[in-house]
Amino acid sequence: VRDEPPLPEPAPSSRLTRRRSAVRAIVNGVRVVFDLDDSREFDPDLDEWADVVFKRMVDKEALSDTVHTFGLNYPVAVRSSDSPNDWRAPLSLASIEELRRSRIAAPAEWLTGPVVFVTRLWPAHEGRTFEDREWRRRMCEFRIDLAGLLKSRLGERAVVGIAEDEFSRTCCPPELLLGTDQTRKSAYFGLAARAAVVVCSLGLHRSIGWRMGEAVMLGVPVVAETGDAALPESMTPHRQFVPFGTAAECADVAAALAGDSGRLKEIHQQQIDYYNAWLRPDVLVSNLISRAIDA
Repeated sequence: VRDEPPLPEPAPSSRLTRRRSAVRAIVNGVRVVFDLDDSREFDPDLDEWADVVFKRMVDKEALSDTVHTFGLNYPVAVRSSDSPNDWRAPLSLASIEELRRSRIAAPAEWLTGPVVFVTRLWPAHEGRTFEDREWRRRMCEFRIDLAGLLKSRLGERAVVGIAEDEFSRTCCPPELLLGTDQTRKSAYFGLAARAAVVVCSLGLHRSIGWRMGEAVMLGVPVVAETGDAALPESMTPHRQFVPFGTAAECADVAAALAGDSGRLKEIHQQQIDYYNAWLRPDVLVSNLISRAIDA
């Protein structure tokens, strides 16, 4: 694998409206782009250079012989960086493996654990287009409604809410606001590792949420909204996760799943198998390189 130098900053007339999180590489002569951005938008400069693109977020209809799914994402690093104010501050590989081992070793402790839905809101006015602003508005309303419905339906077993910040305090009921002791990354991972079920809604760019990758990585049964996003390689609804479409459906599915220990164990095992075959960092990279060469 040979790293390529970074692309220059786009000119004002560039067709790309926002910067990417992407890596270019040449693998056995094949020009490969790993596009890790949450957005569905394609980068013309990168895509014209590439023979193969692995994209973190892509619509089902955009898949082709040259465009493939990258896989689920979750914040991981060689060393931890646990800033209290950093929503995505990564944990170390060692910390993640410790959480995974503790969960696998003691299923009795999490089978009766909470149903967790911890999320945040984004101001609609910060969207670049009318469509972006409308999606943010609907997403915020949906997340608040879903948190309230889960709390009402599951009672004390629900650990749900919205990260407290200047914006969320203007539009979210106070009883749904959560402090950084529950929302910073290390605290959330500790909470999720004890959960029976994690709930994940669509992300800021209508992408599959980070929470889904985190749940599968930890082996936590997840109820997830995926919309029309392409699922990663070998991921199947009702195996590694249970899909939902509406807030009411989510509450029903989460409550039923939390009360079914046999189903919880089944999904947990499917997630362990999926992590080992597709999601563990070294395996993920190895699989992508092999797919690039085969393509």
